[in-house]
Amino acid sequence: LEHIESAKKVYSCGEEFPLNLTIREGICHAYLGDLEKAQFYFSALQKENAKLRMGLVMAVANSFMTLQHYELALKYYLMLEGCASNNVCISAQSFRFLH
Repeated sequence: LEHIESAKKVYSCGEEFPLNLTIREGICHAYLGDLEKAQFYFSALQKENAKLRMGLVMAVANSFMTLQHYELALKYYLMLEGCASNNVCISAQSFRFLH
C-alpha cells in the first residue's frame, strides 16, 4: 500500500489514477481484511465492462478465492461469463464448485 500511496501523490496533479493500481489497492485491502473498503475500489468493475478488463476482474476473483471468500469470488467470475480470451470461454458451469 505504501507504493500505491506514493503513486497517488504523483497523480494528484489532476491526472486520473490508473485503474489497475486502484484495483491492486482494493486487493491489498481485501488481504488486510477490510472487505468493505476493497469493494469500494472494485466498484469500477461491472459486468458491462468486464470484457475490457478481464485481467483485473480475474485478479479480484482469484484473490477472493485465495482468501476463501467464495461468494465474492463467484460475483466476479460471473462477470466474465460469456467473455472469451485466447479461445478460452468462461461459463458459470466452470464455477459450480463454488456453490
